[in-house]
Formats: sequence, structure tokens, C-alpha cells
Amino acid sequence: MGRILLADDEAVFAEATADLLRREGFAVDTVGDAPAAIAAVEATDYDLVISDLEMPGNDDLALLRRLAESRGGLPVIVVTGYPSVRSAMTCIDLPVAGYLTKPVEFADLRDRAVEAVRRYRAWQAMRRNEARAAEWQREMHALAEAPPGSAGVDSFL
Repeated sequence: MGRILLADDEAVFAEATADLLRREGFAVDTVGDAPAAIAAVEATDYDLVISDLEMPGNDDLALLRRLAESRGGLPVIVVTGYPSVRSAMTCIDLPVAGYLTKPVEFADLRDRAVEAVRRYRAWQAMRRNEARAAEWQREMHALAEAPPGSAGVDSFL
């Protein structure tokens, strides 16, 4: 279904949630702080990050800001036991795929995860297709400008 990074310093929540997501068919890795999450995202291609707001190394939502800068497009679902208008507004600005309060209703988290992964994969496919179309356009432009009888034109025909 997709590969998820779950970043939360509450080990019981992280492991229980990871187990439930695995039962739904997701591959899930867990980390307990923002620096470990950043390292994991840099080393692995994830389809989704589920992140707590209040965890070590996540001052001023450092993880979310870093992901927005370095992995724009990678969806993040925020889970927090300390919701606030300020953090919610910041999450909207970054943006995030969801903002859930603990205790999390698992069905809601699962549904949001499925949708976020689906949208992210569609976005990735669109970007790949755009890159292919741009490459094809460059090749066609080069062929159009090639003199008749050149190797590129003859091999195309």
C-alpha cells in the first residue's frame, strides 16, 4: 500500500499505531525524534510521514519545515496531544495532509493515510510523465532541426 515513516517519541503510541498500519498493508518505520526522522527521510523513499509535534528536536516544528524545504510534496499527517491554533495554522501554511489530535481515531488515520499515499503516488506519476514529455519534446525539436539524411533523422524514420 505504501511506505510510511512514523515519528513519535511516545513509544507505546508509535509501536501500536505502526502495528495497526502494518496490518492494513503499509510498510512502517518508526523513529522517536525529529533528527532521526530527517535522516530516515533522506535515506529512504517514503510515501507518507506521520509525525508528532511535541518530540525531541522538533522545536518550532523543525521537522515539518525541513520536509517542506527538502521533500516538497511528501505528505505529512500531524498527530498531537497538544493541539493549538498556532500549530494548526502553521501546519496549514506548510501544508500538511492532516492534523489529528490524540487519542487518534485509527480509522480516521488509516483513511487519511490511504488517501495521502494515493495522491502522492499520483503526483509522482504526473511529475514523471511531465519529465518524459519534456525529454520527448527536446528530442523532437532536435530531430526537426537536424539536416535531412543525418543519422538521427534516418534512425527515427
